Amino acid sequence: MKKHLLLLICFFIGIFLTNRILAQSKDVSNFVKWVQGSWEMTSRISNGKEANTEGMLFINLTKKDNNYIGEQVATESGILDAFVSGGGDNLPYEIASFFNLFISLSDNNSIKFISKGEIMGSFGVFKNGVLSEQHYTFIRLGKSFVLQSKVFPVSGSKEQQRETEVYDKIVLTEDKIIFSSTTLKLTDTYKKISSKANKIGGLYNMKKFYELFKEMIKSNK
Repeated sequence: MKKHLLLLICFFIGIFLTNRILAQSKDVSNFVKWVQGSWEMTSRISNGKEANTEGMLFINLTKKDNNYIGEQVATESGILDAFVSGGGDNLPYEIASFFNLFISLSDNNSIKFISKGEIMGSFGVFKNGVLSEQHYTFIRLGKSFVLQSKVFPVSGSKEQQRETEVYDKIVLTEDKIIFSSTTLKLTDTYKKISSKANKIGGLYNMKKFYELFKEMIKSNK
């Protein structure tokens, strides 16, 4: 009797663990499915006001073993004070970034999102390019994934670190991403315009597009 009871307990524990693993795996695949694609900035609120800014975000991911790898390009242009919360000089600016991505399930069942790459722009420390590494973890809350924690391994000067460690709140849904920064007092909202992002403008892969952007910034110095 005890042996049968023990086997029954083991059976139900096995079912529970299997279902939990499947649910966690589904969360990761849903996260990837949602974040994958081309995104357009629909608004930036800076210091409580609508800012003159345009932005695009491209994320392309592929599965490798039980994880996901890929690339990300972000572009942004506008008036400088919109980027630095009223502290700019009202001049036009452009900025772009290229990151290699790694996404996996972390030990505490949250989703680990690691990006390593470079940010380059037409102003400040970004004129010569800034290397950046960002470690995020996300958790599922209802019909969204929210930022749980972030870590930026120390690199570069204090000014470079301050300029690249921007967002402290991120919310991802199936068709929207909201980035918020309490430091810069801004909120960016993006909407998904396509589930594909392997070619920017239908012409360039992400790395090529970013290299062309860098050449343009250098030629305008």
